[in-house]
Amino acid sequence: MPTTPPLAPSDPAQPSPYDTALQARMPSPDHPCFRVWRDYTRSGVARGERVAASLEAFGPLAGQHIVDMGCGDGAVAAALASHGAATVAVDISHEQLRDGASRSRELGVAVTPLVGDALRMPVPTRSADIVICNDVLEHVADPEQCLAEARRILKPAGVLYLSVPNRWSLLNVWTDPHYGLPIVAALPRQFAAPLVTRVWRRNPTYAVEALLSWSRLRRLLAAQAFSISDARCDWRLTYLLAKLRGDEAVIAGHKRRFKRMLDMTGLSSLLVAALRPLVAVGWRCWVRGWIVIARAGR
Repeated sequence: MPTTPPLAPSDPAQPSPYDTALQARMPSPDHPCFRVWRDYTRSGVARGERVAASLEAFGPLAGQHIVDMGCGDGAVAAALASHGAATVAVDISHEQLRDGASRSRELGVAVTPLVGDALRMPVPTRSADIVICNDVLEHVADPEQCLAEARRILKPAGVLYLSVPNRWSLLNVWTDPHYGLPIVAALPRQFAAPLVTRVWRRNPTYAVEALLSWSRLRRLLAAQAFSISDARCDWRLTYLLAKLRGDEAVIAGHKRRFKRMLDMTGLSSLLVAALRPLVAVGWRCWVRGWIVIARAGR
């Protein structure tokens, strides 16, 4: 089956159809997280290509049936479709799916959108070769049920691609990855929600998140008979390395200034060399998050 070439990354200089929806969810472009979320969206296709590269280590994507649960604006789904996969994008938000459909048309790829909750997906049992769960578990009310749904729709020995931020990362405790707030990441949802909305008076883009620890993530996967095939890649650390190399656009303002200082002093390349070994050793308990590729039991 012939495939199209991998998609080029979205051009940060060009307005995205998703920007309008993003701004509607934020109080104003002056919101502390607005620029980070905007850049995160615009770099979505590049992130999708990294997902594709991770999955292709397990075999070609052409002809595979992929379900992206909680797909957001559909950038990852579009990137996977460009590799010849039959891709279904599931999200609870009509607006997100509409933006994703627009993006897919612009990129010339076919993605099937489905409105659905990640806890009750409108997808047949044992129909998917690969399920993508990219930054979803921390947003849902019941992460165990979310993984049970992924297990239900996967074929025997199917592949789950999962990324999730780390609850106990010192960096996340210092500055939460969704709001840039201290302490929030370590708190249970019932305590984090009033802190975000009443004390810090931030407007959540979703229900206030509940981050997971590495030990809990492993227990949740084991409970659904998933076996971890690859947990080498820490996407937060990978992002940091990409930022230091200048390959990643998503950098908050104060970090952007720090990056310029590192570049001017020549320290960026030294930090890249020092951090790269941490991807492989001793990183699970403190890094900002993980990529896990797991297989469903037969």
